Amino acid sequence: MSSSVVDTLKAVLDEEPRHPIVKLDFLRRTLRARHGRLVITLPNILHEAFGDFSNAIKTSMIVQGFIPAVLGDRSIRQLGSATMDLSHSDGSRKAEPDASLGLFGGKFPFLVFECARTQLEEDVVLKAQDYIHGSRGQISFVVMIKIDTPKARRHEEPVIREPGRLALSDKVSVSVFTPAYKQKPESSRRTLTMATLVDKLEVFPTPPTTRDFFTIRWSHVHYVPWNDFVSEHGLPLDAPEPTCNISFSILFMIAQENAGPKPKSRSAQTPEDLDIEISYKRRSATELSSGSSVTSEDERRADPDYEP
Repeated sequence: MSSSVVDTLKAVLDEEPRHPIVKLDFLRRTLRARHGRLVITLPNILHEAFGDFSNAIKTSMIVQGFIPAVLGDRSIRQLGSATMDLSHSDGSRKAEPDASLGLFGGKFPFLVFECARTQLEEDVVLKAQDYIHGSRGQISFVVMIKIDTPKARRHEEPVIREPGRLALSDKVSVSVFTPAYKQKPESSRRTLTMATLVDKLEVFPTPPTTRDFFTIRWSHVHYVPWNDFVSEHGLPLDAPEPTCNISFSILFMIAQENAGPKPKSRSAQTPEDLDIEISYKRRSATELSSGSSVTSEDERRADPDYEP
């Protein structure tokens, strides 16, 4: 399929306000290819849930003091799925990430986030490549979440999952891609390529460790060079260049909250559910007072008149 056909399809969908939210991605196998594969995605609540990782990154940058006080915390913005124009040899193409993060009103965000559930591993890499090359390296990080559903073995019951929820047997991994440059032999010119910072790190059901993170540096946000910024704002000449370490632990928490059967809301509970809950609370209070399942130390601490 040619890129012009994809552009036509997008224009038709944009003019029809009644259609469901649909993302069309044109993935070419090589940068100069005019033909590629059309990938159609129907974003659901999981895309939105994992997109909150961008908010966690923003919070980390503020808490770790990455944003200089002279600029203020409001200078970092969550751009959501804002549309951007990616430039290629055959013209520009619009792209809509699941979430993005920008700073200082640049043309491109410095970080985009995508969640893939049904896409092939090859498509995930091609989409990251599209963001990096289409932005001419202005997008510093492409964070890709991949949700894999294990196939049921013979004689096994198929996994039943609720819409917009993970199954407890699903595997969630994260990859992070960044621009890289190769020096051409006997030339001063450099070629833009893509490097993999994090390669399919599992974040669910196995949680990441404290050693699993990536680092955002000042140069990644594409503002002025740090030395120029220091001089312009009268900061101490030895002021260290800001850095921020981004942990993946929040992804495990997001996955955990969205895995398995959805908890019933109180309004949706049946009378039987409420009877069980009330009975459980009464039993717990009785056990606490009788000491049948708690230590005497815990009993004393439960007494409002107890003073250690």
